[in-house]
Amino acid sequence: MKKTVFAGMVLLFTAAGCQSQDAGSSTETGPVEVEMWSLFSGGDQAYMQSLIDGFNESQKKYEVVMPALSAADDHYTKVVTSVAANRGPDLAVAHASIIPEFYNLGLTKPIDGPAEAAGLNLTEVNENILNRLTMKDGNVHSYPIDTHPTVMFFNKTVLDEAGLLTESGEVDMKETPEGFIDFYKRAQEALPDTIPLAVPSVGYDAFTSWWAFYYQMGGTDIYSDDLQEPTVTLDTETAVEAAEYMKSLFHEEGIIPKNITDPYEQFQTDRALSLMTGVWGTGIWETDESFEFIAQPIPTLFEEPATYGDSHTLFIPEQKSTTDEKTAGAAAFMNYLHENQAQWAKAGHIPANDEAVASEAFQEMPYRSDYADVVEDVEQPSGTIYSNMSIDVMMRNLDEIWAGRVTPEEGIRSMEQELDELVK
Repeated sequence: MKKTVFAGMVLLFTAAGCQSQDAGSSTETGPVEVEMWSLFSGGDQAYMQSLIDGFNESQKKYEVVMPALSAADDHYTKVVTSVAANRGPDLAVAHASIIPEFYNLGLTKPIDGPAEAAGLNLTEVNENILNRLTMKDGNVHSYPIDTHPTVMFFNKTVLDEAGLLTESGEVDMKETPEGFIDFYKRAQEALPDTIPLAVPSVGYDAFTSWWAFYYQMGGTDIYSDDLQEPTVTLDTETAVEAAEYMKSLFHEEGIIPKNITDPYEQFQTDRALSLMTGVWGTGIWETDESFEFIAQPIPTLFEEPATYGDSHTLFIPEQKSTTDEKTAGAAAFMNYLHENQAQWAKAGHIPANDEAVASEAFQEMPYRSDYADVVEDVEQPSGTIYSNMSIDVMMRNLDEIWAGRVTPEEGIRSMEQELDELVK
């Protein structure tokens, strides 16, 4: 039987049909309030709040508010249950990978009409991203504000101490499987007490590193691109090969130590040479003026450039309490973000607005132009209702491989079986 992360919650929509709440429409005394829920924290939260403040100050018709919510890890569950009860936000942040599932649940409102009315030209959005947010009904169901790929960060001070910078100040690495390992062996020899590559052996960063190697090796999409009835199209042989290479970094080569606890802190305090993580790291580390680092695409070690990536998007929940005024206010804020995506890029992300990427404001930002082109090499999860769930399946099985509890062949076989069971 096919499973969904929010199985059973769909029933809430029927049960909640008779419920209502005060729509909070405009009054003669104030602007229309548009409540937005986000999954942001730290620097991302601060940058988004500054954009909200800018929007609210730019006009008097609408006021966007972003309440402080608890941990982001249950953000999606809260959105689903609240919208089902007709008590959800007027606007919500979600990753592009989960929008197909939300659309399938009837959670998302098409934004084409409201966007046009607000003056938002969706044709200026990166075509690849926009296509992923265009659902079976032919409508766009979410507005993307960025792409956040996995990239590589190097601590420049540690690179210099290890003698791993070229005369022109670039990373002295040969981009081949062997050259990658040799680079870190040289680092270990020069600085034996420094972590060569700080990647935790569980979770997101190790998964996205495997994903990059898998697609660089020519791997196929995990699922066929069918919204509701995909089939598993994983290239098993390549998946095993990528897992073997990644596992060797943890075990045979000893480049990634076990039990990495806080890679960001270890990197920033000169205890780690490098790490692979999302571009939001740029927005974190550049606030420390004394800290020097290099940000660049994941090295192309295999056949073709590739990396993992997703997009933050804004969608308008489909619920009875949403008034035309609130929808118009949400679209107006989307348009403001569209016109100010270079400001959002301060968080480290790559704008989804192609014109913003080409803008002088973005190109003059430190670090961003060093990895902006990687957006063309991003391999996002397949556009199905199972994409978000499949990531959990893959991470869990890959973690077993990195821990040495199963072989790459066993781990990938188990992963493939679970991916298949997910859609049956």
